[in-house]
Amino acid sequence: AEEDEVNAVTISYILNVLEPVDINTIPEAVPEIMGKYCDRGFTSVFDCGAPDPFASLYQNFMVHLYQEEMLKQRFYGSLLVTRDANTRGVMNRLSQMRTNCAELNGQVIFKTLKLILEGEEENLSISEETLGELCVEAGDKGFDVHIDAIGEDAVEAAMEAMSSARSAGYKKNALVL
Repeated sequence: AEEDEVNAVTISYILNVLEPVDINTIPEAVPEIMGKYCDRGFTSVFDCGAPDPFASLYQNFMVHLYQEEMLKQRFYGSLLVTRDANTRGVMNRLSQMRTNCAELNGQVIFKTLKLILEGEEENLSISEETLGELCVEAGDKGFDVHIDAIGEDAVEAAMEAMSSARSAGYKKNALVL
């Protein structure tokens, strides 16, 4: 980081240095995979949650494919949250991702908050308070919510948070558990 004269070591910087994904293979691999999906009859793909740096990278690539008229399926992206996070920051990031795709004729869509909730009653990976806030705010902003709940207490907390969003009047949003 000192050699690169980086002021702050961020996750994006670390991933760039470590290169866990060979970015140069994406332009060849993705169209090949899309062709295989076409052969199997798939018309859309949902990413089911990827860490933000990967989601942003893939979103940029999907926008490029759209501009080159190479998309073969609709792509539904999501923002993954696995722990307590600032609700306003999460909604801002989701809004930014949705805005990046606003003029793509529904071919690349980022409007889903993907939550992974696990643990037991007093030790959930996302507190019940934050979970409820995220679901209600997502509904208010027109986002869908997809929760993977692992464990009985996590399922109960997820159902309660989704019920709160429905009770707040957000009936057009997809809430998936």
